[in-house]
Amino acid sequence: MSYEHCAKCGKGLPSGGVKYIISINIIADFDGILPEMVDDEEIARLLQEAEKMDQETLEKEVHQEMAYLLCKPCRDTFAENPLNLSLKSLSMEGIFPGLLQ
Repeated sequence: MSYEHCAKCGKGLPSGGVKYIISINIIADFDGILPEMVDDEEIARLLQEAEKMDQETLEKEVHQEMAYLLCKPCRDTFAENPLNLSLKSLSMEGIFPGLLQ
């Protein structure tokens, strides 16, 4: 029997067994607004810095995908608190400010 392993706890996950793929997609958010204090000189400086960076680093700044294989207990833990927040932070108001008004 072949096994894969849980990315979180390392438990063996047999073929045909219960396992979950957690897919994370990180995308840079740009609302189309540049702060007024950013002038053409600052933009030129930022572009020069970007030109010095390698392509992989630049791509990760804009978009990154990850996937992890988890066992059921680790999946349940992740689903309950995906951002690994402290217990006092786990209110809807803390996660989504203004949503409950």
